[in-house]
Amino acid sequence: HILVPWTKINLHVTHLFYMTVEPDLQGRVLMLVEDDPDMAVLQQRMLQKNGYRVIHASSGEEAVRLAAEHPELDLILMDIDLGPGMLGTDAAQAILESRDVPITFLSSHTDRATVEKTQGITSYGYILKTSGEAVILASIRMSFRLFESRMNEKEKARVVQENEQRFRSIFDQAGAGVALVDVTSGKIFRANIAFCNLLAISEPELQNRRYEEFHAEQDHSDANRKELLLSGEAADQTSERKLNTLEGERWVRETITATWPEQSNAYFIVIWQDITEQHRAQAELLDSERRYRRLFEGNPMPMWVFDRETLQFMAVNDAAIDHYGYSRDEFLAMDISQIRPDGDKERLLGILTAEENRSDLINRSGVWRHKRKDGSVIWVEVTGHKLEFRGRPAKMILALDITERLEAQKELERNLSEKDFLLQESSRRIRRNITALETVLRFKIQSVPEDSARIPLAETLQRLAGIRALYNCLLLSHVQEHENAGSYLKELSDLVVSANLHRARIQLVQRLSPIAMEPSRLLTLGVITNELMSNAIQHAFINQTEGTINVELLEQSGKVILIVKDDGRGIPENPGGGIGAGTGLSMVRMLAQNLNGSCEFKGERRNRVELEFPLHSPSLVPGIMDVVRSNRTSARATAR
Repeated sequence: HILVPWTKINLHVTHLFYMTVEPDLQGRVLMLVEDDPDMAVLQQRMLQKNGYRVIHASSGEEAVRLAAEHPELDLILMDIDLGPGMLGTDAAQAILESRDVPITFLSSHTDRATVEKTQGITSYGYILKTSGEAVILASIRMSFRLFESRMNEKEKARVVQENEQRFRSIFDQAGAGVALVDVTSGKIFRANIAFCNLLAISEPELQNRRYEEFHAEQDHSDANRKELLLSGEAADQTSERKLNTLEGERWVRETITATWPEQSNAYFIVIWQDITEQHRAQAELLDSERRYRRLFEGNPMPMWVFDRETLQFMAVNDAAIDHYGYSRDEFLAMDISQIRPDGDKERLLGILTAEENRSDLINRSGVWRHKRKDGSVIWVEVTGHKLEFRGRPAKMILALDITERLEAQKELERNLSEKDFLLQESSRRIRRNITALETVLRFKIQSVPEDSARIPLAETLQRLAGIRALYNCLLLSHVQEHENAGSYLKELSDLVVSANLHRARIQLVQRLSPIAMEPSRLLTLGVITNELMSNAIQHAFINQTEGTINVELLEQSGKVILIVKDDGRGIPENPGGGIGAGTGLSMVRMLAQNLNGSCEFKGERRNRVELEFPLHSPSLVPGIMDVVRSNRTSARATAR
């Protein structure tokens, strides 16, 4: 070997040296299929000398095996006559069935029969072994170029086929309706499923029909738009169109574009996107907006919308203008802090900041003071609703003027305070009167010498003591000493019986569950129990010397049930109002409603009364009414 620098080589003598290897061929892997060992050695050396890696196979069978084992093969030089066994052409055919690799036949035969054996086999040349090294190498390079060209064409064909399949898939499965329309006639020659579904017509029925005939209204500017598309002045044209279909009217967003395929005439691509629901929703939204605007403008209570960032008024209704005295222009030039007294502005900013961090859309920010144009201050209850108004984060406010209500409430509190004082004074007087009666009776008993005269006085004193104990039991302060309703009603029912021993011998049967209850509600329950038992004793045991009263208290499914039952003749029928129309029983019904409950009289003689009310429902009349009931009931007991 003679090594010479590449740039110093004389171009006229390069063919004398076997060192001119093309850089892009270095490292290529060839398989030489040759059954003649000597010829195989010479050819292998020649190929290796020119930069190729060579794998040798001495038979067709071995060639097939090695081709499967070496996926890195770039080219196969195949002899045709390989001696006994598989011919080179058969081996080539077997290899090509499993992989795509360039095969060039290398043979010493030139007869027609041998050459014809290669026909029908994808090969990249037929080289005579006697052609010389230069011809063989040139043929190999040509085989590579032919194979690469074929692979490129094959790849192009594959890409074209994939694109065509992709286009067909997209076209057929597109959610929007797509149709191809002839430019000249305007007739549809192809439409996808969505296009057909929009019109409720099959594709064969659409063939050769103009797509414009489905437009509910003809647009005279369509021709101009098509001219712009065909001239290239516009890429596409989009408009909203109403269609007449077999299933009624539909709205679509129509987009038209023109295309010029290389091998066919130009055509329009018409795309229909169904916007019927969107169009209907938009119409409903506009209608809803008009309705809400009328409600806003015509609402009898002051309303306005303000910007949540700038606090500027954005809209006010007529009621706000009338109530506050500002004109519409004056309102819109102000922010919401300007209708507040100076002392409330800092609180306003704090509340607004806290509300911005909350996720609820509707909130009640409580009671505020507002300042009208004439300087007067009113109390309002404010309810707000977050919304977007004219593209800005806003809030709609409804302001309820409660100034008169607050003044009335203050007047009511003053009246209740006066009544509370009077009731407390009445309660003290009743207790003093009972104490005075007891003192007089004790003095009288001591001053009467005869036992026969002292006995009725002592009985009266005993009854009076029972009445005093019953009166004290019906005071709220005493109710608060009990842990549950069962223990309180037991004490109360015992006192009711002991205070009425002069009427009859009463046997009291009690089944009272220990139910926890608020003192104010327990007092109401005690008043009802006292009234029902007193009525039973007064009416049920007339002309009887003994009787039984059952008092039951139980809880079922979150409800409290009180049952008062006697074995007497029952409550008599009132000529004016039927059974249970007296003052006492009317009070029972009123107190039952106060507990959010109901009271029913059952049994043939109406001698069983059931009161049912929810355990956790708050009383409707708190505080002062407890004192009213307790003193009223005590007064009734004292009278009896």
